[in-house]
Amino acid sequence: MSKIFRGYREFPSGFDFIYLNEPRKFNDVLLYQIGKTTCDHIDSHLHRDFFELSLITSGKGVFYIDNKGIEVKTGDLFLAMPHEVHSIISKADDPLHYFHIAFSFSYNSPFRNIAYSEKFIEMDTTLRKISDPRFENNFKQLIDILKSNKEYSDLEFEYALKQFAINSYYLYEANNASSLVSTPDSKEQYLFFKTIHYIEKHLTEISKLTDVSTALHYNYVYLARVFKNHYGESLSEYVSTKKMDYAKQLILKREMSVGEISDYLGFSCLPVFSKSFKRKFGVSPMQYLSLTSEEGM
Repeated sequence: MSKIFRGYREFPSGFDFIYLNEPRKFNDVLLYQIGKTTCDHIDSHLHRDFFELSLITSGKGVFYIDNKGIEVKTGDLFLAMPHEVHSIISKADDPLHYFHIAFSFSYNSPFRNIAYSEKFIEMDTTLRKISDPRFENNFKQLIDILKSNKEYSDLEFEYALKQFAINSYYLYEANNASSLVSTPDSKEQYLFFKTIHYIEKHLTEISKLTDVSTALHYNYVYLARVFKNHYGESLSEYVSTKKMDYAKQLILKREMSVGEISDYLGFSCLPVFSKSFKRKFGVSPMQYLSLTSEEGM
């Protein structure tokens, strides 16, 4: 290998990024393991406080959760929950090849409220298998980002994994709607997650907060209340923080002027952008650009 990656292991049947003893942190995302493997069997083991998604790329076998077996085949996506006893057995004549990822969220993460909600965490084992081979590209993207080891790969991986988690939730919600969204509270959680999803995907298109509520077809006051109840921070603060963090990243890249960044992020004018940036980081965008330029000399 030309590079040695922290926690990386390569072997004849595949490879793994392993952080089981000390999860790798990407802000509020915790990564325990990601990789691709071929197996005849994996002995029973107790999962820690993480979710594990596995996508079968070829072969057949059985995934066991607490001794209950679910048959899987090419294209199946299988979800294992935290603190479950898990094992895998491949068909002797058609062994399993699959991607897998184990991840969780910190206790102050808005994503944890959804992922660890009672409706989701207690999903019956029979509902854990979904056929959707499209996730192969998501796995490849995440692995490619980790392998790239670029300056901003941690931030890129965080966003990509959050999008992966959102897509996964939507997929399970769509297939098991009656189980996952059946109470007023769970519907609000779904709206909250949908709002997060929209902001992550359309951050640069949001020039005013009502853009979010209009796009989601909800009253803004109601949407803002739901968001504050589930996140503990206002929608305005959340969008502002996301934009400022992205602005900081764009300034460091030095591919756009400060004025172009202001326009790109949907600010009405440069003074408004500069005021928001200074309130967040204590210096103006130009001062920050100057400081980072001097550090790089």
